[in-house]
Amino acid sequence: MKLLVKLLTIPLESLSLAVLSMNHYPTLMQYMKFQNKRTVALKIVKSVCKDNKPLSSGKTVDQLIEFIMPLLQDDKEAGQKEDNYEFTEGQNSVCKMMHLVVNPNNDVCYSLVQKMKKVFLKGGKERMVFTLPVIVFSLLKLSLHME
Repeated sequence: MKLLVKLLTIPLESLSLAVLSMNHYPTLMQYMKFQNKRTVALKIVKSVCKDNKPLSSGKTVDQLIEFIMPLLQDDKEAGQKEDNYEFTEGQNSVCKMMHLVVNPNNDVCYSLVQKMKKVFLKGGKERMVFTLPVIVFSLLKLSLHME
Protein backbone atom coordinates (compact mmCIF):
# COMPACT_ATOMS: atom_id res chain seq x y z
CA MET A 1 0.00 0.00 0.00
CA LYS A 2 2.86 2.39 0.65
CA LEU A 3 3.88 2.04 -2.99
CA LEU A 4 0.36 2.95 -4.06
CA VAL A 5 0.47 6.03 -1.82
CA LYS A 6 3.79 7.00 -3.36
CA LEU A 7 2.44 6.36 -6.88
CA LEU A 8 -0.53 8.61 -6.22
CA THR A 9 1.52 11.42 -4.68
CA ILE A 10 4.21 11.66 -7.37
CA PRO A 11 1.97 13.51 -9.90
CA LEU A 12 1.03 16.07 -7.24
CA GLU A 13 4.48 17.61 -7.32
CA SER A 14 4.31 18.55 -10.98
CA LEU A 15 0.59 18.60 -11.80
CA SER A 16 -1.10 19.90 -8.62
CA LEU A 17 -4.72 20.74 -9.56
CA ALA A 18 -4.42 18.91 -12.89
CA VAL A 19 -4.52 15.67 -10.87
CA LEU A 20 -8.21 16.34 -10.31
CA SER A 21 -8.88 15.77 -13.99
CA MET A 22 -7.24 12.33 -14.02
CA ASN A 23 -10.04 9.79 -14.43
CA HIS A 24 -8.42 6.82 -12.69
CA TYR A 25 -6.98 8.66 -9.71
CA PRO A 26 -10.06 8.29 -7.47
CA THR A 27 -10.50 4.69 -8.63
CA LEU A 28 -7.04 3.83 -7.35
CA MET A 29 -7.78 5.56 -4.06
CA GLN A 30 -10.80 3.31 -3.50
CA TYR A 31 -8.51 0.29 -3.08
CA MET A 32 -6.57 1.85 -0.24
CA LYS A 33 -7.11 1.64 3.49
CA PHE A 34 -8.67 4.71 5.06
CA GLN A 35 -5.40 5.75 6.74
CA ASN A 36 -3.61 5.74 3.38
CA LYS A 37 -6.49 7.62 1.74
CA ARG A 38 -6.14 10.25 4.44
CA THR A 39 -2.40 10.53 3.76
CA VAL A 40 -2.97 11.03 0.03
CA ALA A 41 -5.79 13.51 0.71
CA LEU A 42 -3.53 15.56 2.98
CA LYS A 43 -0.82 15.62 0.32
CA ILE A 44 -3.39 16.77 -2.25
CA VAL A 45 -4.52 19.62 0.02
CA LYS A 46 -0.93 20.67 0.76
CA SER A 47 -0.11 20.58 -2.95
CA VAL A 48 -3.11 22.77 -3.78
CA CYS A 49 -2.10 25.23 -1.04
CA LYS A 50 1.50 25.28 -2.23
CA ASP A 51 0.38 25.90 -5.81
CA ASN A 52 -1.70 28.85 -4.54
CA LYS A 53 -4.04 28.90 -7.54
CA PRO A 54 -7.64 29.98 -6.95
CA LEU A 55 -10.33 27.32 -6.78
CA SER A 56 -12.86 29.21 -8.83
CA SER A 57 -15.09 26.66 -10.53
CA GLY A 58 -17.78 24.40 -9.15
CA LYS A 59 -16.38 21.41 -11.02
CA THR A 60 -12.94 21.86 -9.49
CA VAL A 61 -14.36 22.24 -5.99
CA ASP A 62 -16.58 19.15 -6.43
CA GLN A 63 -13.65 17.05 -7.63
CA LEU A 64 -11.45 18.33 -4.83
CA ILE A 65 -14.09 17.46 -2.23
CA GLU A 66 -14.28 13.93 -3.65
CA PHE A 67 -10.50 13.53 -3.41
CA ILE A 68 -10.11 14.91 0.11
CA MET A 69 -13.20 13.35 1.70
CA PRO A 70 -11.05 11.28 4.13
CA LEU A 71 -9.99 14.58 5.74
CA LEU A 72 -13.56 15.86 5.89
CA GLN A 73 -15.31 12.88 7.45
CA ASP A 74 -14.45 10.00 9.77
CA ASP A 75 -14.01 6.44 8.59
CA LYS A 76 -17.44 4.91 9.06
CA GLU A 77 -16.36 1.30 8.45
CA ALA A 78 -13.32 0.93 10.66
CA GLY A 79 -14.24 3.53 13.24
CA GLN A 80 -10.57 4.41 13.67
CA LYS A 81 -9.69 7.76 15.15
CA GLU A 82 -6.59 9.49 13.91
CA ASP A 83 -4.16 10.84 16.44
CA ASN A 84 -4.57 14.43 17.59
CA TYR A 85 -1.56 15.85 15.71
CA GLU A 86 -2.57 14.29 12.37
CA PHE A 87 -6.16 15.43 12.83
CA THR A 88 -5.13 19.02 13.60
CA GLU A 89 -2.66 19.12 10.72
CA GLY A 90 -5.31 17.87 8.29
CA GLN A 91 -7.95 20.34 9.45
CA ASN A 92 -5.55 23.29 9.40
CA SER A 93 -4.53 22.38 5.85
CA VAL A 94 -8.18 22.17 4.76
CA CYS A 95 -8.77 25.61 6.27
CA LYS A 96 -5.78 27.08 4.41
CA MET A 97 -7.10 25.56 1.20
CA MET A 98 -10.52 27.10 1.85
CA HIS A 99 -9.00 30.57 1.46
CA LEU A 100 -8.26 29.68 -2.17
CA VAL A 101 -11.99 29.30 -2.95
CA VAL A 102 -12.54 32.58 -4.77
CA ASN A 103 -14.30 33.80 -7.87
CA PRO A 104 -14.73 37.32 -9.28
CA ASN A 105 -18.47 36.65 -9.58
CA ASN A 106 -19.91 37.00 -6.06
CA ASP A 107 -22.81 34.63 -6.77
CA VAL A 108 -20.48 31.87 -7.95
CA CYS A 109 -18.14 32.45 -5.02
CA TYR A 110 -21.07 32.25 -2.59
CA SER A 111 -22.22 28.95 -4.11
CA LEU A 112 -18.69 27.52 -3.81
CA VAL A 113 -18.50 28.51 -0.16
CA GLN A 114 -21.93 26.98 0.42
CA LYS A 115 -20.77 23.69 -1.14
CA MET A 116 -17.84 23.58 1.22
CA LYS A 117 -20.08 24.47 4.17
CA LYS A 118 -22.43 21.55 3.43
CA VAL A 119 -19.53 19.13 3.44
CA PHE A 120 -17.97 20.67 6.55
CA LEU A 121 -21.23 20.35 8.50
CA LYS A 122 -21.25 16.59 7.85
CA GLY A 123 -17.76 16.28 9.33
CA GLY A 124 -18.77 16.32 12.96
CA LYS A 125 -18.26 18.62 15.93
CA GLU A 126 -14.51 18.02 16.21
CA ARG A 127 -13.94 19.25 12.66
CA MET A 128 -16.38 22.17 12.92
CA VAL A 129 -14.12 23.82 15.49
CA PHE A 130 -11.65 24.28 12.63
CA THR A 131 -13.86 24.54 9.55
CA LEU A 132 -16.78 26.76 10.54
CA PRO A 133 -14.63 29.80 11.40
CA VAL A 134 -13.04 29.66 7.94
CA ILE A 135 -16.54 29.57 6.39
CA VAL A 136 -17.53 32.64 8.42
CA PHE A 137 -14.39 34.51 7.35
CA SER A 138 -14.91 33.51 3.72
CA LEU A 139 -18.45 34.89 3.84
CA LEU A 140 -17.25 38.08 5.53
CA LYS A 141 -14.57 38.51 2.89
CA LEU A 142 -17.20 37.97 0.21
CA SER A 143 -19.51 40.56 1.79
CA LEU A 144 -16.73 43.15 1.63
CA HIS A 145 -16.53 42.70 -2.15
CA MET A 146 -20.27 43.10 -2.72
CA GLU A 147 -21.40 46.34 -4.26
